[in-house]
Amino acid sequence: MNMLANIKLGDWYYTKDINGDVAGYIFVARQGQFILGVSERLRFAGRIGEQLQEMCDECFRNGFTECITLHHESRCFRTFKEAKIARV
Repeated sequence: MNMLANIKLGDWYYTKDINGDVAGYIFVARQGQFILGVSERLRFAGRIGEQLQEMCDECFRNGFTECITLHHESRCFRTFKEAKIARV
């Protein structure tokens, strides 16, 4: 079963890196098996429209943004707890 089957723009998901550290992201888009997320580090976390506008402004100022991340869906979970106990 796909853990993120019903995820919507602005929903939170969690992923575990190869060191076992879990981090939260805000869902932006999916393409096949790949999930595009926004880092939770921005002050607009949870307000996706404002967060995306800030990132757009950052791209305009700097020519890039550093807070969009790509994950494989097999490493993404709906809760922190699910990500923490996952064997990935």
